[in-house]
Amino acid sequence: MVRQRFAAYRGYVREQLESAFGEDHPATDIALSFSLGLFVAALPNFGIALVLFAALIRYVDRVSSLALLVVLVIMNPPVKWAIYAVGFWLGSRLLGPVPGSLGGGVFVSRISRCRSARRSLSGCSSVVSVSRQLSRS
Repeated sequence: MVRQRFAAYRGYVREQLESAFGEDHPATDIALSFSLGLFVAALPNFGIALVLFAALIRYVDRVSSLALLVVLVIMNPPVKWAIYAVGFWLGSRLLGPVPGSLGGGVFVSRISRCRSARRSLSGCSSVVSVSRQLSRS
């Protein structure tokens, strides 16, 4: 019983992947789907990205489902939190430690949380800028 159900599910997934690879989208639509998906998946949205991707695939013809699948594979939760941690670490190195923090990521005031977000944003922006320059050379 379980084997039959698993085989049916595996067949369905295989069929869907084959149809995704068979889609014929222009390169601009694929790039737009990937960049939009990466933007949405990088936000701390607690799983709403998956629901949004499913709705986009179902109701928008120009969206590449394969590009969105790749984004989901790349931006899984462990990778996402590692990116946040590296961004905060780099931002703290660039802008200095967050005044008002108790250490270990515990912040006393709202101002400390804003300063922490600023450090995380500056660190992630620095990583993006460096990787962009490296990809151009």
